[in-house]
Amino acid sequence: MGGAIQRLLSGPRRLRIAMSMAIDAVLVAAAVWLAFVLRFEAHSLAYLYQIPLIFPVAMLATIVSFRHFGLYRSPLRYASGAMVYRIASAGTVAAVVVAAAVFIMRDGVVPMGALVILWGLLIALPGTVRFLIRDIVRHYSFARQRVPVAIYGAGSAGHQLATALLHGSKYQPVAFVDDAPGKRDQTISGLEVHTRAQLATLIEKKGVREVLVAIPAASRAPTRSYQASFQISCGRSRSAFVRGYRWWAQAGG
Repeated sequence: MGGAIQRLLSGPRRLRIAMSMAIDAVLVAAAVWLAFVLRFEAHSLAYLYQIPLIFPVAMLATIVSFRHFGLYRSPLRYASGAMVYRIASAGTVAAVVVAAAVFIMRDGVVPMGALVILWGLLIALPGTVRFLIRDIVRHYSFARQRVPVAIYGAGSAGHQLATALLHGSKYQPVAFVDDAPGKRDQTISGLEVHTRAQLATLIEKKGVREVLVAIPAASRAPTRSYQASFQISCGRSRSAFVRGYRWWAQAGG
């Protein structure tokens, strides 16, 4: 599967855009049908029969809106929280256009309940599918090539480092390591926070091969202290140490 994804990613850009539009068209059709089923239940087909043009109108409005907000220009493998805002904006514009079209087709009679549900679905379905595709692409593109690493420091520096590494092809962050009591057992950027005492377990269960220190402006002496501590905890595994996260963000990307 990884090979097929690599071929698709390296294929013509127009093909990828066409596939994205086709997927969105199917999702929009499903959203329209589901919105009216949830609102009118057994009477949904009869209602949709009166306004059959709602399907092509919704598809066209959504695809044009998504294109206007640049959602077909953004590689899904780099999708982040900023894309959620654009999807919400594009979905809202599309829902308004559909509502206006229904108002015209139904002579002013607008099923507000169904259109409100449709508004939410035009945001939720394309957004969910995009982030699902992003995770699949990330997993199968570089899963076998990446080096499993743990990040020491579950603060802002560690979060930025994890984000940068997820977008790269060299390292795969699998866990955070932090001795702060308030951060134990938390999940940050999708990664669990562990203590240094749990490093041996991480090596056995997650195959951690390196530990990256993500503490901005860390002095040389503390870094050596961390290295000594990690070497004791990690045993045979090799460890990498840096003074801050910026260097690793560049190397991992």
